[in-house]
Amino acid sequence: MNLTKHLINEYPDEGLLYHYTKASTFLDKITQSNTLKFSSFKDTNDPVEFVSLRHYVMGSGNKDELDSLFTKGREISNIRNNIKVCCFSIDYVEDQYSDTEKNFCRGFCRCRMWSQYAENHSGLCLVFNKERIKNRFLSSINSENTIHIKKYESKVKYDNNLSGLFNLTNLKNVPLEKNAFEFINDNIDIYAFTKLKDYRDEQEYRLVVVPETLYKFELSYMDSLVGIIAGYRFPEIYKVSIEKYAKENNCFLFYMSWTNGKPSLTEKLII
Repeated sequence: MNLTKHLINEYPDEGLLYHYTKASTFLDKITQSNTLKFSSFKDTNDPVEFVSLRHYVMGSGNKDELDSLFTKGREISNIRNNIKVCCFSIDYVEDQYSDTEKNFCRGFCRCRMWSQYAENHSGLCLVFNKERIKNRFLSSINSENTIHIKKYESKVKYDNNLSGLFNLTNLKNVPLEKNAFEFINDNIDIYAFTKLKDYRDEQEYRLVVVPETLYKFELSYMDSLVGIIAGYRFPEIYKVSIEKYAKENNCFLFYMSWTNGKPSLTEKLII
């Protein structure tokens, strides 16, 4: 398959992932090691995730039991806050679109994401082969063997009904035989792959690492990065650097163009 030709096509592709970033972050940091740095939950922009959970006990219990439950609650919060995530956007694939809407189903045509994550259209959208980066992630070796970690990958689900998360904060629902690490992993879909509907247009896909304790995680993306798309306001001063990097790493490079509100790709920088 000619990936460049396929990307320009207006139809969605489940095999691609898109990661928005600032131009300076990519050129000054990411390219120095060719790795993606995973962020902690506490550094995300969703208050359901970055605000620590407040656990409670519904019902009565003796002092020792309550002390034990609240200790486990603090352990659950600490592990949850240290969950590491790397976030991507995917193409819309489930819904049917009219001819005038098809352009916006592609993961690189998200106006708000260009504004929010790519420095107001002056940054970049990195395009990855989903299968390659997923396999690289799942097969990567834990650099700190003394730390127990679990890895997950999935699309994010969007739901304003937070009853599942609320139930998890009732410590009476935490099985006595489960430690905090096991409890987090048993409920990882609720903890790490459910967000409010306000974020649904991001069409997010996540790689997630759950460590038992503080842990930094970076993933080499070599052989997974297939293309780079520069924003409409991409600075001229970065043009030589980004074209050099794309050529050296055998990636396609395009620039976003917007004509009468319609997104498209061009091989030339629009200034």
